[in-house]
Amino acid sequence: MTEKISKRILIGELIVIVLPSLLLLLIATISQFSSTFDFSPTLSLWYLYDLANNLFALLACTSLISGIILSLRFLRQGKAGLDTAETKWWIFSSLGGVLAITSAIVSLLPPPPEYSAEESFRRTFDLFRLGIPIFIPFTHLILEKYLRKN
Repeated sequence: MTEKISKRILIGELIVIVLPSLLLLLIATISQFSSTFDFSPTLSLWYLYDLANNLFALLACTSLISGIILSLRFLRQGKAGLDTAETKWWIFSSLGGVLAITSAIVSLLPPPPEYSAEESFRRTFDLFRLGIPIFIPFTHLILEKYLRKN
């Protein structure tokens, strides 16, 4: 497959998979922050779980933005753009994938007690599974970087 065709496929993946995921993630992150932000935090289990989910939401946003940066580098410069991309973009993108897989694995564990802090955490953390389809364009970029000949 030529690089031109691969770029067109990536554009389709970005429109069909990444754009809806980005909008969903932004809405969910804003909702999460607005419902859990506390000006006078108390070190309770509920607060720590909310803080963890907020940090995971920021990681997911950073991961998605890193993936978009890598995608734009490929669309503008081709394989050379991916080869010269800084390692931090790949690391952040990979961490988002780890977050999505971890969420899927945690959802397979036995459910926590009802109305507990753990249930509240798991209910929110399970939503990160929605990031699994983003592996399609991420895998596309990895294959372009390592398998395409110059």
